[in-house]
Amino acid sequence: MTFKYQTQKTEDSIMQGYTDTPIERLENDVMDIKVYVESLSEFILGCSTPMTIAIQGDWGSGKTSMMNMIKQSISDKIVPIWFNTWQYSQFEMASYLSISLLSNFLEKIGAEEESQNFLRSIANGAISFAKTAAVVGIETVAGGTIAGNLKEKLAEIGKQDSAKALEELRDKIREAVSAKLKSSGKNRVVVFVDDLDRLAPEKAVELLEVLKVFMDVPNCVFVLAVDYGVVTQGLEKKFGVGVGHSKGRSFFDKIIQLPFAIPIAQYNISAYIQNLLSNMSIVCSEEEISTYREIVDCSIGCNPRSMKRLFNSFILLNTVASKKGMFNEADDIKAKDKQRILFASLCLQMAFQEIYEFMIKNKNELDADFFDGIKDFEKLKTDSAFEEIRKNIHIKEDLYYEKIADFMGIFYKIIQLDSDLENLSDEELGNLKNILSFSAITANTREEVQPKKTNNLEFWKYFLNQIKGKSNLFQKNIPSEGGAIGSGSGVTGVMYFVTVRKEYVNCNLLLRRNKEENKAIFDALEKFKDEIEKKMGKSLSWKRSDDKPASVISLEETGMNVYDPKEWPKITGFLIEAINKMEQAFKPYLKPIALELKIKGNN
Repeated sequence: MTFKYQTQKTEDSIMQGYTDTPIERLENDVMDIKVYVESLSEFILGCSTPMTIAIQGDWGSGKTSMMNMIKQSISDKIVPIWFNTWQYSQFEMASYLSISLLSNFLEKIGAEEESQNFLRSIANGAISFAKTAAVVGIETVAGGTIAGNLKEKLAEIGKQDSAKALEELRDKIREAVSAKLKSSGKNRVVVFVDDLDRLAPEKAVELLEVLKVFMDVPNCVFVLAVDYGVVTQGLEKKFGVGVGHSKGRSFFDKIIQLPFAIPIAQYNISAYIQNLLSNMSIVCSEEEISTYREIVDCSIGCNPRSMKRLFNSFILLNTVASKKGMFNEADDIKAKDKQRILFASLCLQMAFQEIYEFMIKNKNELDADFFDGIKDFEKLKTDSAFEEIRKNIHIKEDLYYEKIADFMGIFYKIIQLDSDLENLSDEELGNLKNILSFSAITANTREEVQPKKTNNLEFWKYFLNQIKGKSNLFQKNIPSEGGAIGSGSGVTGVMYFVTVRKEYVNCNLLLRRNKEENKAIFDALEKFKDEIEKKMGKSLSWKRSDDKPASVISLEETGMNVYDPKEWPKITGFLIEAINKMEQAFKPYLKPIALELKIKGNN
């Protein structure tokens, strides 16, 4: 979801901020995804039918905005129909979603009353039959028989032959579509189905079944907003198969002819940030915008919903600070410098709560030595000065400490007020302490953001149970209280890790041998970067560490919260799929590289 900047005039002030309302028109696009919208629009107008397109991405990644912009750009050339599954499920209508979708479809295309009455009369029985037929075929139902209650329902309306009733309903839909296109002068109906991934996974799968069985008719294109992981979990719950299973893969491939992943990595975040700052009357150079972008990348990531929370906090605090005279430069510190440091402090607050709280609690003791240590991986991991921080960090794995150290290195540069980037003056420290204290207005409490260790333990129990038998990795792991678990790659010192956190989850290939071997393995793998990322289907983050004990290649997704058990199916689905793809992508290269470098395997 992309977010609109709104200003609303009142009698005394101007209310401003970023709402959770999806963008509706292409001219409002601030993420610079016009080329993707236009390309998908052209495809929809020219593709063979029937066709089903899946707009895939995490919550808040911009799926609804993408569909809105597509609809707006082609609405004069098609018959558009919009169906929001979330609205129905909110009103306890989830059990009737399939019927509601069909009824809504017939109503929108102006089907004759006879067709709508026919739907209502047989829908319950025919849909029940269709749900099974979608996977195993109309001729053979699971167990070899049609459910007794379905027979009764069909018998009540004189339809003893369920397949016949199903085909008759299909014919009614085809007739209605044909009539609508003829009367409108258009050549296709495009149905947009939003928020599928907000449903319970099994309900989302049921809706996909109905789309396939009933609405697979000529001149229709279906555009679905869906998270691939939700479909995976739904298949497992309903049929005991995942998308890796032949039946599960067949199911998904039959329904989705074109998967399209929301290109978050291609979002023009720099332009988005510049637009925000401009709305706040903060004028920045390209270099300054790059600094803002860098601190976002290293903290909350580029998920639009996460950025919306960050920017709203920034707008509020900037307004309060202005009214309090904090930006009046009476202390010879430029307002723009203070705003930059405030923004970085909010990134720290939202991404690394334990570090932020430590710095707030001990702000009077902050000094240059603190920053020299915390941006150094080894010191952060071992120095006694950071023992209290380590106790509060529930993710004990090196990857998280690396992430903190990298962020704090950027944070250290941002709090500088002059060209001397090596030293920290008393003026710079005093300014930071003031801003940290002020930023606490928008901070969550410890209870809200930091769960008990048992949350991680329970998640890993769930994850390891789900991945059992579905991967070559993590088959012998024991659940832990940490935020990450690892599995061997077959090469000593080279491991696969999955990490979970409140703001993100990721899959990683970690190189943790000696520094020279790490660099050698990394460089050898990077030669095959294009082939590896093609197999992954996504771009990876390649971080070669010359002066640290580990290098890492990772795939990260933001907007997933492991501390919410309702999100575990989605998180697990993503992690299993991603880590399996990663293992298969790197496998052809790891062992040959290790042999060439004469590194002993650990199998």
